[in-house]
Amino acid sequence: MDNQVRARAHKRNIGIFNEAASRAFPNAGSCYYEQVYVLLLSWEDDKLGVIEEIKKLHRVFEKLYGYSVESWLIPSEESH
Repeated sequence: MDNQVRARAHKRNIGIFNEAASRAFPNAGSCYYEQVYVLLLSWEDDKLGVIEEIKKLHRVFEKLYGYSVESWLIPSEESH
């Protein structure tokens, strides 16, 4: 998949995510929870090139939504 196709897919997915979040939390500016934590997991051996997408998603959750975010790489060896 080339970068332009990936970028279009990413923009479309972010739009879908924002719409879903708006429907899930219709009370803009207020939240039912005192704190929200996000855990982003990806494989250490990133054969699909998703690490850049994970970084972007990390920024969205942290900067746009103000969530506490942690990213964690799943080891390629002895992942259990």
